[in-house]
Amino acid sequence: VEEMAIASGVPVPPVYVMDDDSINAFAAGYSPKDAVIGVTKAYTTRVGNGPFPTELLGAEGDRLRSLGHEFGATTGRARRCGWFDAAILRASSRINGLTSIALTRLDIHLAANVAHR
Repeated sequence: VEEMAIASGVPVPPVYVMDDDSINAFAAGYSPKDAVIGVTKAYTTRVGNGPFPTELLGAEGDRLRSLGHEFGATTGRARRCGWFDAAILRASSRINGLTSIALTRLDIHLAANVAHR
């Protein structure tokens, strides 16, 4: 991807990988100079219990889980699946200083909805 971007004359920002300690990184004085790209799925998944306001129950959730292969890599446990949660993405974007967003798995989300109709 970087080679294609360079060949087309598109500037390539440096890559920063952020994990759960991203808030701590900013508090410690980390400051990217060019861009911070957030990567997220077109739908939301959760593991375990707890509130999940956009969760899809029944056949819809099962279809999205199956099409997206949303099962734990180690345990094989099914992940809970739901609609895209813009409120969570907005909060994460503000906390992490995102300058753009890469939306992945849109094809899975669309296929699940087309199959539903």
